Amino acid sequence: MAVSYCWAGYKDAERSCRIRDCTGPRRHAARLDSMADPKAKGKGRDENVYLSVGDGRVPSNEVLGRAVQYAAHEGLRCIWIDQACLPQDKSMEHQIGIQSMDMVYQRAVRTAGLLESPITSQEVFNALSILFAWAQSGYTLGETPGQDFWNLHCVPMEAEPGSWGLFDVQVPKQVQKRMARESCRGVLKFLDALAEDRWYSRAWILQESISAGSNLTLLFKTSPGLSYLPSPFVEQSGIMLPPGAGGDQSFAMTYKELRLLTKGLNKMMDEFFNPIGSYSRFIGSTVPMLGPDAQLLTEARRILDPDHMQRLHPAHMRCGLVNCSCKTHFVCNAASAITFLQGRQCLKAEDKAAIVANLCNYEIRLDTFQISTQFESLRVCLLALSLLNGDLSLLVPDHYELGNWVERPKLPLVEFPITFLHRIKKLDVEADSSCRFQATNTQLLRPGGALLPSFLWCVDREVDFASVRDKWG
Repeated sequence: MAVSYCWAGYKDAERSCRIRDCTGPRRHAARLDSMADPKAKGKGRDENVYLSVGDGRVPSNEVLGRAVQYAAHEGLRCIWIDQACLPQDKSMEHQIGIQSMDMVYQRAVRTAGLLESPITSQEVFNALSILFAWAQSGYTLGETPGQDFWNLHCVPMEAEPGSWGLFDVQVPKQVQKRMARESCRGVLKFLDALAEDRWYSRAWILQESISAGSNLTLLFKTSPGLSYLPSPFVEQSGIMLPPGAGGDQSFAMTYKELRLLTKGLNKMMDEFFNPIGSYSRFIGSTVPMLGPDAQLLTEARRILDPDHMQRLHPAHMRCGLVNCSCKTHFVCNAASAITFLQGRQCLKAEDKAAIVANLCNYEIRLDTFQISTQFESLRVCLLALSLLNGDLSLLVPDHYELGNWVERPKLPLVEFPITFLHRIKKLDVEADSSCRFQATNTQLLRPGGALLPSFLWCVDREVDFASVRDKWG
């Protein structure tokens, strides 16, 4: 199991766990470690070597506890945490580790994303249960849930007469709408807090989440005394983990379930609060919302905006597919990778070269240590990295926000990413199908530059643009 978390969030946390360094002297009798005499040396076994807190390789007790809690639930015995499993220095081993980080998360059976935002309200869990059931209702109860659904999920308030615990009692329409309003408001609050979690602000975590794909599970801290009861109408979505080594109980939700939750929210908004036809028409628009639920609709439009939702789960499912020795995983080109990295923080700017290479599945890599010491412009390095791997996506002028064609500066193609990389558009990776040339042979690198593969165009006929001129000229 691989772990994805924010280092800085646990900088001052307690670190008292002991982690054995498996790269040190081999232990001839591992099962007898608990019985070993710590003073015994040279008695048929090697001395155990543990990581030092001073080396920065020991994660906090909270990180280790939450990781162990989820691994125990999944029945997994091995945990990979980059802080402990990679040397935190400028060694070649560290360089190889960060350049192959994508392979770790692609091949992990499970990836645990440790979020810092806690769930502190029982109303949120009640809303999650209802929205998960509503999203899956199209497969079990028909496109719109019937009275059975509301008999089970509606709890009457004191001002509402009657009881509908029996399936032959009709739940009033106004009660259904009241429950829908409470559920939508609870899930919107949950999604809004989730998008603001620091876990979604880190560049390395972006690469980890995309590489993990459907194997990623988000772990939320929860306040004591809260409970989560999934609807019996549908298969379970989300699960509450009992207190373990982490001390407190946690709520686990996969990326697939997160997308299912947003689907259920949109379906419920369409059913009860659709101003005209489908609520989805108003996502991203500026049409003012009117009526008694105007505040709810306005808040939903902001949170469900595509740019906002892209932060929760990047559209890696639409990227190109590449078959590797372990399984099918997702890749993109340099322009799309840099689009994903917009707004993401990285402690070491040069690490973005490794992240882009991992996201693009490049064969040729650049040493990040050399980038930090030998080069002043990261943009030049990213351009060189993409060209070395035959990726021309950064040379497409249409990928940059440069105004209309007349106002665009007259620059060579190679100057666009160097000058305007900060103005790259949010690309639709599904529509962006730019091909790659064969990667450059490293033997063709010269002191004055590199020999890059290319196409030689042969112009052997004229194209008549008279009809275009007559229509648009």
